[in-house]
Amino acid sequence: MVHHSPPSPSSSPDAAAVEKRVRFDDEQMCDPEPEFSTPLTSRVMPSTRPKFSDPEAVDPMQSVSASAITVTAACASSETSETFSLSLASSAPLVATASSVASSPVVCTSPLTDAASATASVFTPDDRNKLNKILTLVCSTDEKIVVLSQKVSSLEQAVAFHDSELEAQKAVNVAVGEENRQLLDKVSTLTSRVEACELGLRAEAFKRDNSENISRKQCLEFSGVPKLPTEKREDPKKFVGLIMALAGSKNKIDAIDDAHRKMGGGIIARFKSREQRNEVYERRFALNDHTSAELPGFENVTSESLYMNESLTFDRSKLMKNVRDKLKILNRGIPKAQWFKSKTEGGFIKVQNVGGNYIKILSMDDFDRLHPNNITLKPLK
Repeated sequence: MVHHSPPSPSSSPDAAAVEKRVRFDDEQMCDPEPEFSTPLTSRVMPSTRPKFSDPEAVDPMQSVSASAITVTAACASSETSETFSLSLASSAPLVATASSVASSPVVCTSPLTDAASATASVFTPDDRNKLNKILTLVCSTDEKIVVLSQKVSSLEQAVAFHDSELEAQKAVNVAVGEENRQLLDKVSTLTSRVEACELGLRAEAFKRDNSENISRKQCLEFSGVPKLPTEKREDPKKFVGLIMALAGSKNKIDAIDDAHRKMGGGIIARFKSREQRNEVYERRFALNDHTSAELPGFENVTSESLYMNESLTFDRSKLMKNVRDKLKILNRGIPKAQWFKSKTEGGFIKVQNVGGNYIKILSMDDFDRLHPNNITLKPLK
């Protein structure tokens, strides 16, 4: 806003120049209280840098018919332009206003009336330069505001786009979270079903193993008999009869119901009665220090030590092997007379405890509870 001080009462209305003091409140645009002494008239100034034309081209004492002086400066740019009006009256201060215009040239007009000609101010070149600098600064500021407005608009569009993308992503996350929750529920249900199935399978496996063990109660397994190249299907039964005679059993070959070779080379023999089987099994220790070379027909083959054991199921055979491996580690460094031993009885595996009593075990967990210190022992190489 520009304010013009009122004229002095003692000034003559016909004076060629009436000194007016104009003060611009905007401290960033010009120096405070510049003086204007050059008369205004209609002029055309460039749009890029508004300037006033030569003051000598007009009559400073031109007659006016209006009661105010209007100075219009159009600041044109690529986007907008501004019009500044300076109004001067004999009894009112000089006021500067701004409004948008679309024209490219900058025009300054001063319709002075006869009544206001006495109050018209004259502008010096220095005043015109200051005013030109002010108008140029206003135009430059306007251009910067336009650029900043464009940037703000672009940022607002980007923020709106990202907001929409964020909302879409939130919706996707909600859907995915719900899907994950449903999947977790299904996994939990399936896990419970699998655990129930495993319990059922273990129960069924125990029943199957127990039934198979019962069916093997009339069987014995003989090891250390090499397989001959000319061996026939009925030969294993004859070999078992020879081993029974070597052990000193009172039962003969007719006590054997059937016999066959295992894939590992051992022979499984089924006796006609459990009593006959038990009588032969009690003679198992009589085979100590006996080899296959003592059997007729095996003189020319590599001899092996002869053993007699209960016929165990597949699962119990694995358990017995693991127990023996553990006992080898446990008995390491202990006198032979103090060794922990294992045996089978009725198809069940029994292991000696610290007190020397045989305890039935069904798994290696039972063995670890029976001998907890074996867990920290290193295995044999």
